[in-house]
Amino acid sequence: MIGKMIPTEESTEDPFAFTDKYKTGITFVDDEHRKLFEIISDTNDLIHDQLLHDKYDEIMRLLAELRDYTELHFSEEEALMERIHYPELPSQKRAHAAFVDRLVNIDLDEMEDLDDNQQVYLLDLIQFLLNWLANHILACDKKIGEYMRENHISEKAGTVVWVFTRMIKDHKSSGQKPIQLFLFSYLTKSSIFAKKKLRICTRSFFGLLSCFVT
Repeated sequence: MIGKMIPTEESTEDPFAFTDKYKTGITFVDDEHRKLFEIISDTNDLIHDQLLHDKYDEIMRLLAELRDYTELHFSEEEALMERIHYPELPSQKRAHAAFVDRLVNIDLDEMEDLDDNQQVYLLDLIQFLLNWLANHILACDKKIGEYMRENHISEKAGTVVWVFTRMIKDHKSSGQKPIQLFLFSYLTKSSIFAKKKLRICTRSFFGLLSCFVT
């Protein structure tokens, strides 16, 4: 059984629209949330399309896309929370795991056997997915953005802190290269810095480093 969640408030707006109330202020998180809303909306539109009689395969494709994209989103969102040392990361991971488990365990064979009741099953499923996503964003994910703003952490800064920490940990575990040589090598080879196109002044960086590394 899918199970239902009751919306937190009544509204005349399109329930499948990603509106400003869902924005966390974290660019990539908002973009991925918007994509999840779009996939659920497309699935709902397909279910309600009375002109299509054989739409089972396409519905299954959309549900598979939703599952895969959800897992990707949760992975990236949890990586962000880890980088910024977000205190609610454990509870977020539990909520994410429970939702993914629900997606993974959608009984496709059961859907094939439902025949006339397949529409009811699918509508119940869509309602659950939409309500869970909306409620989770409003109750949990928006707090991530609030935490970052309260602690003056930008998305880019979160990445820099994470990479800097990784550099120190990796150096301590290797115990081979002088710290300056090791960090220079690490920075020039780091795909994260290459992708983000971060420019670091070497002299200033090592001046800052001397305050943390003996």
